[in-house]
Amino acid sequence: MYDYALGSWWFWDNIPAECWCKIEDQYDNETIYFGDSTGHIFELGVGRIDNGAAISSYLLTHRVGYGSPWPFYLREVQLHGNSQDLSQLGVSVYRQDDPTGVTATLDWRDEGEAKLGAFTLGTSILANQQRRFRRSVFRESGRWFQVKIANSEKNKPFELSRLSVAM
Repeated sequence: MYDYALGSWWFWDNIPAECWCKIEDQYDNETIYFGDSTGHIFELGVGRIDNGAAISSYLLTHRVGYGSPWPFYLREVQLHGNSQDLSQLGVSVYRQDDPTGVTATLDWRDEGEAKLGAFTLGTSILANQQRRFRRSVFRESGRWFQVKIANSEKNKPFELSRLSVAM
């Protein structure tokens, strides 16, 4: 790994990274995050700990409808994803880069679903991860939109398989 601050190369070992992500702020300060095979996210250089606190993660889409001469009406956001333990997700809709946005919370639990270890062999088929579908209804108008999906529950990874926006 090349260290730009010291102008030298460093050999990093014992980092179980599966994916890397570099974030730059408006002052060109870089922060590097990596994810391991268990679904945890860590900040490089800070250590492989989160000090017991949840690390918030989110996905922000591109500007849907940007460049169109006509206004749109955003009606619904649909999510398909996996996580048996996750209880809720935050969904926000931003109209034309408005930083306030409209926010909704999706309940991700399914109380009728069989829990891991709570079944009798031969009567239930249980998978560790089960795909769920949730939607939230909005009534927003604008020229373009961005959708933000946020998860801040500790040790509750979320795998998004599909995001649909009805406009």
